[in-house]
Amino acid sequence: MPSLKKLLTFVLIVVYSYGQTFNSSQSCKELIMPFCKDILLYNQTKMPNHFGHQTQEEATKHFTLFRPIIDVQCKPNLRYFLCLLYTPTCNVTGKSFQKPCASVCNEVRYACESIINSYNFHWPSFLECGNFPDSGNCVEKLPEKRLETTALASSGQEGKFPV
Repeated sequence: MPSLKKLLTFVLIVVYSYGQTFNSSQSCKELIMPFCKDILLYNQTKMPNHFGHQTQEEATKHFTLFRPIIDVQCKPNLRYFLCLLYTPTCNVTGKSFQKPCASVCNEVRYACESIINSYNFHWPSFLECGNFPDSGNCVEKLPEKRLETTALASSGQEGKFPV
């Protein structure tokens, strides 16, 4: 019965392949993070994110520490920049997600660093622009549109950004 053996082998391969595809797409979730879901051009995200957060809830807790700087609007699209990192687009192929380019990071840093310093913070090392790609598979330009923000009470923590 060589044909039965071949058939069973084929079925096992298909089942295994389906399981792999299903597992990788299972990580794709509806984007529910309140600060990002209304401004991004996609509605599915995949965790872990750029910072290693496993859930959107965990990412939201860390994102809220940026709210005072976002509310000051040192760079109108700072929130968009951060959302790209905290809630990356879902990529079912398993490839790394698209980060902002280093030039975009430098624009945001130039516009916001002095304000961050005035809150007794320093530009966070996890946002070091040298860690972002110069070109290629990266977001080269943030939207021109001025993004609306909502006020959020400061958490009272000073001097340290979480990861």
